[in-house]
Amino acid sequence: MNSTIQLYIRSWHFWLVVALLAVGTILHYPQQLPIIGGDLPSSLLGLERHSGERVIFLGAIVYGGLMFGMRGGVVIAVVALVAMVPRIIWLSKAPADAALETALTVAAGLLVNAWFDAFQTQKRSHERTLSEHHAVREQLQATVESTKRSEQKEDRKRIAPGSHDDTARGLAALSREFEGLSQRIEKVQERLDEIVAGMGRSK
Repeated sequence: MNSTIQLYIRSWHFWLVVALLAVGTILHYPQQLPIIGGDLPSSLLGLERHSGERVIFLGAIVYGGLMFGMRGGVVIAVVALVAMVPRIIWLSKAPADAALETALTVAAGLLVNAWFDAFQTQKRSHERTLSEHHAVREQLQATVESTKRSEQKEDRKRIAPGSHDDTARGLAALSREFEGLSQRIEKVQERLDEIVAGMGRSK
């Protein structure tokens, strides 16, 4: 919890929300400010119903919800409601109207935060589904490639014995041809020896 609070405090988004709440509160109670409050009008924006000030609170609720999630938006909505309620009870000339506008301000801020939170949840679910689909597709591709490699190895194993047999048969045929050629050479040599011997006897 403390680490989360420290993380929020270090964020400039947090201080922007604080500034919006502070500005909305100051504009909501100008006459209650110390020292200078007595000389100020009831609304610095010139609005008797303080609608502009409530819009600032609405901006704080929505922005806080967008930056810090639904839980952060709810906390900021509660703070804004606490800041606006005293005017409804003690200062407003039309408390019913002020209460309705305050309720609508808080409700609108929470509805926007709820919509954005649902959108983010759906987006994360979609991204997770895409990631899982991508992982499954990669796994299928790896399985297909592994199967192809296994089939290629089996094909090479089946082809290898046949190629060895063809080579052995070729070598055997070549050996027989050499043997036949050697026998013919021997016969030619014997014939030449007979011819040479006959020439010697004729002399």
